[in-house]
Amino acid sequence: MKEYKDLTIKEFLRILFYSLIALVCVSLLVFLLLINTMGNHFVEREFSSKVWKKDENKRVEMIDDLISKKVIDDLPAWQMITLLGMPDEDCYFYQSGHDMIYYLGPERSYFSIDSEFLLIWLNDDNFVEKYEIVLD
Repeated sequence: MKEYKDLTIKEFLRILFYSLIALVCVSLLVFLLLINTMGNHFVEREFSSKVWKKDENKRVEMIDDLISKKVIDDLPAWQMITLLGMPDEDCYFYQSGHDMIYYLGPERSYFSIDSEFLLIWLNDDNFVEKYEIVLD
């Protein structure tokens, strides 16, 4: 095997060229894997009460539509339950004083580690006072 000091310029450039091609190929592969992963977490769909109640993993895809259309602003609690179903009861966020909590699904991120939740506060008349999307 030749030592590096014995390489000709032509041989050195050939090794450098193939190394750069390998680096570009690996980088492209990593980029395509990231795009594929990212695409699964940034899907948006129109809000559907039926889909919301049936498949809780699709909620994160519909929450932006629900909020942007202000569907839940100032709704009474009974209409919230009719629209979104019963709130989740086995969530540790209840210790924080929120009135209604809905699991939305895995966080929308390149690498999902946490989950997203919709927290809802009701006023004294049982109408939606405010809401917030949080990560656990």
